[in-house]
Amino acid sequence: MKNNKLALLVAFFVSCTLAFSGCSKIIGFVSDSSVTSADLTASDVRKTIVNFLSDADAAGYGMLEGAETVIEITVDNSSWTVYAADVSSFKQSESVTWGTEQDGIKANESKESVSSAERLLGISLANNLAELEKGSIFAYCKNGNCLNTLYSSDFTDKFSLHSDVPTVTDLKSGSFAWNGSDGVINGGYIIGSNPKLINAA
Repeated sequence: MKNNKLALLVAFFVSCTLAFSGCSKIIGFVSDSSVTSADLTASDVRKTIVNFLSDADAAGYGMLEGAETVIEITVDNSSWTVYAADVSSFKQSESVTWGTEQDGIKANESKESVSSAERLLGISLANNLAELEKGSIFAYCKNGNCLNTLYSSDFTDKFSLHSDVPTVTDLKSGSFAWNGSDGVINGGYIIGSNPKLINAA
């Protein structure tokens, strides 16, 4: 009888151990998958901003030579907000200028008669990433090019309002002290990056 109870107890512990191991692997897989998805979104955002800045330069409201700046963007319920850019980093044309926060931007919004560069950028992003419903974007730009982008769907306010997230210094170095796994910060929040930030820890 005692042997049977012991065997059952051993079997129980073995089952629990296997179950826990399986759950850990599943959680790890889900986390890796989420990071990959966020990285792809960061890449799509970067491509859109690169193209937009190129077109803006041709139209006379691109970045100034040698200038560097950060553009912050949020999405909530498929509504985009592009926060006011640093006007000292951009040219201003007669018809389009930088420096005004623009919100409520939706896909397929008309660009006709739009005089805000931030809104034009938001429309381009909303059109190219129409499936994106929520998230926060941090874009580091220099010399008319978008060099780095960060994206997270775990919050819908500005990146700069959060602690323990990559900064411009991290983007320039190409690495960040992730919380255990690449693309994961404290609290288990997922951040995609393009180019990919390697783990500095």
